[in-house]
Amino acid sequence: MEINQVAPSAPPGLYRIAAAAAVVGISVDLLEASIKRGDIPINLVKLGERGLVFVRAAELHAWLTGPVANASAAGGAGAGG
Repeated sequence: MEINQVAPSAPPGLYRIAAAAAVVGISVDLLEASIKRGDIPINLVKLGERGLVFVRAAELHAWLTGPVANASAAGGAGAGG
């Protein structure tokens, strides 16, 4: 049973790693490796005996909205000037 494979309008508490990768638009392997390297400032959450991997929705959405806005502002200022 797969739940939250596509981002709803209001973020749930956790995304499975596959759902988070789909939201970002990259592969699961790339997302997980980037998080482990520290390139993406969110935490992996492993739950249960099977070690299912999740990410916190709030962290994912903060990362998606924060750096994009900052990068756009910095890129716009640098390009014009």
